[in-house]
Amino acid sequence: MKTIDLVIPMVFPQDREWEKDYNRYHGSQATTNVRFRSWGTEELLIKCCTKYMPWLRRIYILLAGESQVQPWMSSHDVHIVFHRDFIPAEYLPCFSSPCIEMFLHRIPELSETFIYANDDMFPLSPLEPEDFFRKNGTDVVDELIPCQAITEEPFPASPNSFHKACQNGLNMIAKPFGKQYTTTWMKNGHSFAPYLKSVCEEVWRRHGSEITKHLSPISRKANSYNQYLYAYYQHHAGIAVNHAPREQYIGPDVPTSQLPEIIRDPEAGIVCLNDNGKIFDWQQRAEVVRGEIAAKLEQPLTSFGIMESRNNEFNKNKNTKIFICTHTDFDCPVHNPVYEIADTRKLFASANSDGVDELFYSELRTYHHLAENVNLPQNVGFCQYRKYYEFMDNVPDLETIIRERGCITAEPLRLKTNVYNQYDWCFYFGDMDITKAILYETAPDLYQTFKKMLDEDLLYIGNMFIMPRENFLEAMQIVWTCLQHYLDIVGKDIRARIEQHPQLYLRRGGKYGTVEHQYRFGGSLGERIMSAYIMHYFKNPMTYKIRLTENTARPYRKLQNKY
Repeated sequence: MKTIDLVIPMVFPQDREWEKDYNRYHGSQATTNVRFRSWGTEELLIKCCTKYMPWLRRIYILLAGESQVQPWMSSHDVHIVFHRDFIPAEYLPCFSSPCIEMFLHRIPELSETFIYANDDMFPLSPLEPEDFFRKNGTDVVDELIPCQAITEEPFPASPNSFHKACQNGLNMIAKPFGKQYTTTWMKNGHSFAPYLKSVCEEVWRRHGSEITKHLSPISRKANSYNQYLYAYYQHHAGIAVNHAPREQYIGPDVPTSQLPEIIRDPEAGIVCLNDNGKIFDWQQRAEVVRGEIAAKLEQPLTSFGIMESRNNEFNKNKNTKIFICTHTDFDCPVHNPVYEIADTRKLFASANSDGVDELFYSELRTYHHLAENVNLPQNVGFCQYRKYYEFMDNVPDLETIIRERGCITAEPLRLKTNVYNQYDWCFYFGDMDITKAILYETAPDLYQTFKKMLDEDLLYIGNMFIMPRENFLEAMQIVWTCLQHYLDIVGKDIRARIEQHPQLYLRRGGKYGTVEHQYRFGGSLGERIMSAYIMHYFKNPMTYKIRLTENTARPYRKLQNKY
């Protein structure tokens, strides 16, 4: 059943009645305002949406009034909505898109799941509903949540009115969540924006009085709010998936001569062909755009190799699995099938446990269990329920990267001291010395690298890596052999050892000076062995920044874990 709507506001400046209205309030000719300049591509946009997004329930076109209706609209299955149908009378006439955006949830019969777009954004290759909304992961309610790619970045040094409006809205939304942004902001792509109507209503319920203070129907202002209020709320409330289809923003820095290649691309995705006062050849540019899009619409989808491209996208990581280690229910922010959740709580009673994993409560328990009991794919990787690789759901071709670079890891740390001293600050250095001595006997090839690593300031994060299965199994054999030998030396009652030697283990005080923290030292030792293993066997691993999430156990989604 089709459930997703698309909403597009449009303005046609050649309409004399609308122009007269505009000039009455602005005292200037609307036809000279670049914001209302028409490239004659509006009907082509609707055709693109119909061709590349056939799963849409409705396409809504928002118009100021009857005089704005164009003859071509009757030839398409579109729903025309006038401003008076959803914008309160006190804000009419309305010429400001931020003001229009504040009332989207009032559009009659609008679906709970809708996409908001501008009339310069063109879908130019097939898109799927899952590019914009995905199931929330519960078996009880078949509920969709929006996808959005939103990143925290430094706030521009010379912000314009748009930046200021975004910052105002961001801080208003973030404050109840205990967040404040001064030197940074949350940046959205300038593209199709998926929203929940209930989110728009909730934003008004929480902040309606503040929004109303700054509504400006005549022109946009620096203290106005815009549609990104809804994206900010979805982000901070944890009801969005970090994903977006391919998006391209084409501004004045892209010459007109490059537009045909961009438009013809069989995997173009959503292309925003932005217009502004810096584009001086806009009429020629508009003619090129109209011709290229019209020609592309005439081509059958198969001639663009779309199905082959989609199959390649699906198959490119079919032999790779990234396990998300967790010990709690959580709201999983990724949905790409390359990920699988692995819950350590389900390993406590493992029939195949040799007892060692029960003594070292950490991600190592998960690694050991999977290595011993699961038929693993060709490539094996790990992340944590609060810590992911920066690509999140936009997973690259991992298998090609691993063939070329051998291994993928999180970006290594540069410590303020060497690895040995850093470990000593958190745990007891004597255990590291024992580990080093064991490796000298059990893994002599790795020993020299491990010893060298301890004296340096570079440390790979030993619980975030993706490597060939053979290497993973070999690394686990080295780590587990070392830990077993350690227990043979000091005994298996780790808790008693810590409590009997508080001057060694609890000397730091604070969070490091607790038995619970020190009880995890085996995991820390194992991670440092993994770091040395990566250094020794992979000379040029591909690294990605870490994306941290604010994951907590969220009641609306309890994931079904396979392992």
